Amino acid sequence: MTIDLHRLDSIDDCDEFIEALDDYVEDLVGEFVDTTEGKAYLAKYPNMDDSVGSWIYHLLYLGYNYESVTLPQMNATQVEAIVTKLFPRKIMLVEPDDANSTIPELLAFWRFLQRVYKPTHGAKVVKLLEKLQPKFKSIMNDSSNFGIGKSFLSEAMSTGLNLEPDSFTGSNQSIDIQSIANLINTLGGKSSIDPSTQPSKSPRSLFDTFRQELQASMWESSENTAQTISPDAEALLTQTVITETCPGTILKDFQTLLKFIGEKGIAVSANNHSLPMKSLGELNQLLSEPVAIDLKRPIQKYYPPIDGLYLILRTLGLGQIRTQGKKYLLILDPNLLSIWNDFNPTERYCTLLEAWLIRGNTEILDGKNDRINSGSKCFQSWSTISSKGQKIPNYEEQRTFSYFPGLYNLALLKLFGFIQIDSGKPAAGKGWRIKSVKKLPFGDALISTLFDAYKKMGMYSEAEEDPSLPISEFKLTLQPYFTEWKQVFQLPANETRSGVYVFKVSLQKCWRQIAISSDLTLDILGDTIRASVDFDDDHMDLFTYKNQLGRSIQAHHPYSSSKPQSDSIEIGDLPLEIGSSIEYLFDFGDNWKFDLQLEQILAEDTRQKYVEILDSFGTAPEQYPNYEDE
Repeated sequence: MTIDLHRLDSIDDCDEFIEALDDYVEDLVGEFVDTTEGKAYLAKYPNMDDSVGSWIYHLLYLGYNYESVTLPQMNATQVEAIVTKLFPRKIMLVEPDDANSTIPELLAFWRFLQRVYKPTHGAKVVKLLEKLQPKFKSIMNDSSNFGIGKSFLSEAMSTGLNLEPDSFTGSNQSIDIQSIANLINTLGGKSSIDPSTQPSKSPRSLFDTFRQELQASMWESSENTAQTISPDAEALLTQTVITETCPGTILKDFQTLLKFIGEKGIAVSANNHSLPMKSLGELNQLLSEPVAIDLKRPIQKYYPPIDGLYLILRTLGLGQIRTQGKKYLLILDPNLLSIWNDFNPTERYCTLLEAWLIRGNTEILDGKNDRINSGSKCFQSWSTISSKGQKIPNYEEQRTFSYFPGLYNLALLKLFGFIQIDSGKPAAGKGWRIKSVKKLPFGDALISTLFDAYKKMGMYSEAEEDPSLPISEFKLTLQPYFTEWKQVFQLPANETRSGVYVFKVSLQKCWRQIAISSDLTLDILGDTIRASVDFDDDHMDLFTYKNQLGRSIQAHHPYSSSKPQSDSIEIGDLPLEIGSSIEYLFDFGDNWKFDLQLEQILAEDTRQKYVEILDSFGTAPEQYPNYEDE
């Protein structure tokens, strides 16, 4: 017995846990494969030699993130939830038979744990896995168990369609239009693509057509979400007086969040900049209706109202991320806060509403860009909520809300006064318990009013690309009912910062320090990066960085048909702070990923058109390790 199974137990920060998990699993698997159980498993599944431990990693990662449990405390109920609910929803298999090795790996691993480390619930977990083994493949490949994202990808893969736009770069790639039409129809929509009249299209054009068709099909299926607003509903909206606690408590709770962050700001996690675990309980108790949970190490997402309020704070630009040494701080922008404080309650309510429904995206919360924003999720799921009240008998039924519209969106629907939620006592080791959900007349009236306006916008806000645009897209629709909405909220345009930018550029185990003046463009930086590792420039590339709101912006190769392109973006125009990161992807086939971190900005250095490799560490990998001259 050489490994401390409890060494991850005291880690409160999710980002720190994920960072430590790699070494933890590597140590465990290293010991496991040399045991009787490990050798027997690999003898039966020799093709898994290179990937042994992957299912163990998934079990521990999902266990921490969704069940708030580490390995020593895992019980059979939690393992069953992870394996039968989360695995099918979250993990994509290349082939159905790839599920054959899952339970054998976990079984062998838990038998090893039971023999050597004797975890509290080890014997029961082993019995559970033995019971699941005969039916796991069917569970893993049953599309009714898939999450929305996995269903989407699964259908795309079945038609041979690659959904990544960055893959559409080669002139020799071709995708059958019929497969796109089939995909739309399979997902429940109605495709207007006529293969007989459009025998061929470029990959990029085909991809764009696909996205438009899919989006249209999703909205066609939700037409019953809203009906023509009735005179009674119009009267209800007109008579509603916006206050701190009416029609919901959103204004009061948002002010609570602002006060909690304060003038000095608050330290946040490194990767997703989430609020610290130690402060969540205190903030939760300050809200109008605290959420009851029974979790030992709850991260931000387990407090859905806080998660939703944080989303809006960042979406508005009021909450900005700054670095302080190696720490990250969430601070309130003083200029924007001054503007906010000058707003009346109606202006605040409408501003928060638009920021949430049009600009809200889960990327701000978990770093993963979601093509479906908060408004789309809420509008499309509105018809599933009963006006008479809908009882939620158990956590299993509650999971539906976790995925669509998402618990944070459900919490915001309540905070804005759209729905009523009755909460219950959480079960041991569980999060927020929702006993019933009921749509309210005010929510029905406002959804009906906004639905057509939302569709006319094409479910898209130009603020996705330019966050400095004012929050006013709902104003024309809402002002007849909320006449006090006069001022609009606007994030200042990003200012150009002159000087010399110094980046640390890392690739695998080597790094280079590169200085570049603010008047040069990203494509020049890409040229310098490739030169620093002696790579040729015969492939496309892509820069990805975050804007002021925490949303990803991609700068494409100058020869790409996508916008913006890297030769049009100057370094000084990037919305970067010291410590900010940029990803540079070169060669979409070999996927060379470089991590750039901004170390300093020499504002006093006025050199123009200047670029230099200042320092270097480590030998760069060969660009073509198997290349042989012919």
